[in-house]
Amino acid sequence: MAVIVVTKNRIADDTAPLSLAQGELAVNLFNNKLYVGPESGGVGVELLGAPVNEGGAIDETLRWDESTGRWVSNDTLIVTDAGLVGINIAAPLAKLHILETTTSGATPNTSANALVLEEAGVVGMSLLTANDSEGRIWFGDPESNGAGQLNYVHDVDAMTFYTANSEQMRLTNFGKLMLGEEPGGGGGFQDGLINLTYDNVNDTTFEGINFVTDNSAGRCFINYRREGASTTGRLIFGTSDTERMFIDPTGDVVINSVDNDFDGNGHKLAVESSGHAAGFYRVNATATSGLVDYYSDFGGVETQVAQTRVDGTYLGPISDVTIKSNIAPATVGLAELMNLDTIEYDVGGDHFDIGFSAQNIQANIPQAVAEVGGLLARVDSHLLPVVVKALQEVVVRLEALEAI
Repeated sequence: MAVIVVTKNRIADDTAPLSLAQGELAVNLFNNKLYVGPESGGVGVELLGAPVNEGGAIDETLRWDESTGRWVSNDTLIVTDAGLVGINIAAPLAKLHILETTTSGATPNTSANALVLEEAGVVGMSLLTANDSEGRIWFGDPESNGAGQLNYVHDVDAMTFYTANSEQMRLTNFGKLMLGEEPGGGGGFQDGLINLTYDNVNDTTFEGINFVTDNSAGRCFINYRREGASTTGRLIFGTSDTERMFIDPTGDVVINSVDNDFDGNGHKLAVESSGHAAGFYRVNATATSGLVDYYSDFGGVETQVAQTRVDGTYLGPISDVTIKSNIAPATVGLAELMNLDTIEYDVGGDHFDIGFSAQNIQANIPQAVAEVGGLLARVDSHLLPVVVKALQEVVVRLEALEAI
């Protein structure tokens, strides 16, 4: 059995050698250290801390300092009675506080002070692995020990970001950013600078990019809507939390649409003003197709009303009887036409012109006038039937005179 020797003031100070027989244990209450006698006896070997060296001096890697109540090691490593560990710093400010060389003057936030790395200049931390491994920083909770993750995958040189224990974002070695469901699983994800990926859910609008302010004006956004079971969909643009424009799977552009299921019907550009397609569509310019088609909403039915051809010919308004109702003979003709005054005038004071007064036309043929931006405009297509009606009345009168 080993002999335990308790010594106090047995040596002049805690740096003097302590001679012990083989296997003899000694507790020196002067310096609170435990020693054991070597195999052949002689200078004791320190068990709490480094042994006494051959020169008789103690190599103090870690020792208890009664005056401060700390484990100390020449200020290289300190463990305070509060359980704070400092490396190269005498007064640690965290559970583990590592100082490189010079303090920065900053203090850690109490919400994030378990580990502090400090330096007045550049400070860093390295995670070193093999070429085919990963460096990981994980965030866990009782339900998932990998709920949040920041990983570097060395074999593909990609940085991956996880939330809810699933990869949500990936930065590739080509500098491309992938966002969405399992971004690393899709083929060709390096083709775009920023790629958003989604699950294959039919007829679903997926949130894309939102631009949000802190006022009540609402957000601007760019979203994607999957079309049925197809692999393509439409790109939707919105302002003030309202859809304003989309590009359909065929490349048609529809502006101000009020119907999510409406598409351009083969027109490359469709603009709506109200209702269902009360605006114009721009189509492919060919020798036979229209360059601009004009549509209106008749009883909820989208109906083409005019067209401008590629050679500049204007066709319209559409006058097909099938879109008309309550048909009756016109009541305006020669008398109303004779009340119109032709006038000469300047526009802006430097342009001579000849024509009509819209107010004069409105007083006699109100159907031939429309308001545009608060001003009255002449509707020539509505004047033509009045001219024809007036000529018919003149012919009837001439025929009556000829019959006398």
